[in-house]
Amino acid sequence: MKNVALEATGAQVSHTTSWDPNHAPETVIDGSDVTFWTTTGLFPQELIITFDSVVQVEAIESRTFNVKNMKILRSVSMFPTEFNEICSSDIPENENGQQQRFSHKVNATAVRHLKFVFVSGWDDFVGVYSLEVLGENVDLKQRF
Repeated sequence: MKNVALEATGAQVSHTTSWDPNHAPETVIDGSDVTFWTTTGLFPQELIITFDSVVQVEAIESRTFNVKNMKILRSVSMFPTEFNEICSSDIPENENGQQQRFSHKVNATAVRHLKFVFVSGWDDFVGVYSLEVLGENVDLKQRF
């Protein structure tokens, strides 16, 4: 399985609820270990990743900072609408400023868009270093 949520694979961030010019949302899919997106306001915060085709997702992993609870929703629509929740995760607090590495429990599913909802944080702001979506591209016509 490969990470299909990278700019290099055609994925893009199609929506966010906050934006900081020094920590832009696109950094969650740039493949770098040092860049990150930061929220700039109250919870919840959202970020949508849109894939260039339908992908079969096998696993989702996140590298974050100060995230307490997050939900993941999927859509197979052409446009990022009609989302259904596939996962809700409570992420333990890390001490000493450490990044949180978390494997989200998801069943294999086809998606065109993934919405990540940061419901609450351990502090006023959260940072998201990466959202790895492990899977493969599929042809929607062959799957359904």
